Amino acid sequence: MNFGVELVSELSLTIRPDHYFRLELYFDDELLTEGTGKDYFDLNCCILPHKIVSASGREGTYKTLPVMEAFEALPAKPIRLADEILPSLKLKITSNRVLDYAELKHNFSLHGFYEDQTFDVHLARPDVPVTWEKRGQFSVPLGSLLSRESQSCKAV
Repeated sequence: MNFGVELVSELSLTIRPDHYFRLELYFDDELLTEGTGKDYFDLNCCILPHKIVSASGREGTYKTLPVMEAFEALPAKPIRLADEILPSLKLKITSNRVLDYAELKHNFSLHGFYEDQTFDVHLARPDVPVTWEKRGQFSVPLGSLLSRESQSCKAV
């Protein structure tokens, strides 16, 4: 199946040069390198609500702002995953911009796709388990989250 996930801002987010976001997908604590997404910002900007901040499966470096449109990071690049990987899939988020748990939970959501489904999950929901591993590093067990979301997913 094809899979991708995006970290989306829920509020305006100020970005400064040298800020970065990194999304990594893990299966049973093994890094799926093709699912890693990295976003490096070499500019001052404001990412508006409901815009992509980072995404899986690709790398982006941003040095200039688009003309006449709102700035956002590149969308997720789909990666192929075996169906049996999904229940154990974990997302690790690392950033030097978002350092604490409350900021991540309050200001961000996950948007993604798998098979012919899409999902949108605000991290502030009480049923979304986010682990604060250390300053600027968080993990979200996607497998259990997506199995609960499958009833509310929309066909693409």
